[in-house]
Amino acid sequence: MPRLAKADSAGAIPIGVIANGPQIGSNVQGLAYLALKTPLGDDATAANAANIGSPFNVLSLAPDIANPYAENGYSPLWSVLVVSEAQAKQLMSYAHVAPIAKPAGFLVNCPAIAFDTGGGQ
Repeated sequence: MPRLAKADSAGAIPIGVIANGPQIGSNVQGLAYLALKTPLGDDATAANAANIGSPFNVLSLAPDIANPYAENGYSPLWSVLVVSEAQAKQLMSYAHVAPIAKPAGFLVNCPAIAFDTGGGQ
């Protein structure tokens, strides 16, 4: 995607991606969990979306879809930050993710499908 490589990161929303979060219990998280514990190799369909699961990435803000020009207006561009150290607890707050995350060095174009604003750390 040559045009995406030229995208201005100023319009991107930082997103924390946890590489190795907790893999057992009710607060699972991370790419390792997704790869090892879910049928990630299956094609995603509406029928199996709940079985494939989510890595439970952490956004720096909740986009305001109704007000696209607000400070937290919606953007499908995400500036990826990676938490590579193993995490014992599910990280739910960007305030906990930001100090330990490192920039991945690229943007992704990925419209948000769902937001979980539940508790956690």
